[in-house]
Amino acid sequence: MLRMYAIHIRLDSPGQHGVALDIGAVAQELQRIPGCTVEHFYAHRPPAVAETGPSGAGGVLYVLGGSLEVAGNGALAAVRRVLDGVPASAALETPAHRWVTGLCDATVRVGFDRHRGAAPAGAGERQESLPS
Repeated sequence: MLRMYAIHIRLDSPGQHGVALDIGAVAQELQRIPGCTVEHFYAHRPPAVAETGPSGAGGVLYVLGGSLEVAGNGALAAVRRVLDGVPASAALETPAHRWVTGLCDATVRVGFDRHRGAAPAGAGERQESLPS
């Protein structure tokens, strides 16, 4: 049985590292992942990156999937594909973590390191598979 899941894509310090995440590109990548259908998405656009169109500080993907594990891991994979080559890390977090926002089922948290071009220490360490 398919169910709708809200997956929050959250960027740490959006706009401060010269990188914006195109949530539309993430949605397109997610459509290519078996078992995931993006029904709707919207982008967060703080003033620092508002002029970049659909790019911004992440957003929310509404994903039709067979389980939260499929939808969450699919969103994580899509974010990683879009950020390929960018000095960033991405991790999937569940409601047990403090970064899961409001009514969303899970969060993909993205971190950038402006100094060394590497992911911040600790970012991505909480990557996990969600229970079915």
